[in-house]
Amino acid sequence: MEVDWLAAGSRLQELVLPLKEDGLVDVFVATEVADVQNLGQIVPAVHILYQGDRVGEGHQSGLSSKVEQQWLVLLTHRGTPGRVTAGVWLHRLLTAIAGKPFEKSTFVRVNPSVRPSYKAGVAYLPLAFEVTLKFKGELP
Repeated sequence: MEVDWLAAGSRLQELVLPLKEDGLVDVFVATEVADVQNLGQIVPAVHILYQGDRVGEGHQSGLSSKVEQQWLVLLTHRGTPGRVTAGVWLHRLLTAIAGKPFEKSTFVRVNPSVRPSYKAGVAYLPLAFEVTLKFKGELP
């Protein structure tokens, strides 16, 4: 059976998609921040980016280990009078994701590796989440 090592990104997208009913324009799964900047004119939107793994101590000669994956959930927002503020969107995202299950783990909020930024009137506001995966290799 094939395992999708990046399935947590699809799960995050699944958790965020219901916010489209509240006015979120779209949810993108991007591979790098440059992709986010190309789509920055679409607001409010969420971009989900894989930020890498942190491998814990292995067992059984490295054949099994726990891996922490970090995912960046980046809100793009332009302040417009009469529309939902960035702070409200951030709270909605936290509520939609934090503590929600993925496989045998949950999404835990952590400090993002990037800082908030602003360009041409668009705010790029990061949230980060980690999820624990268990990896078990096979003997040759």
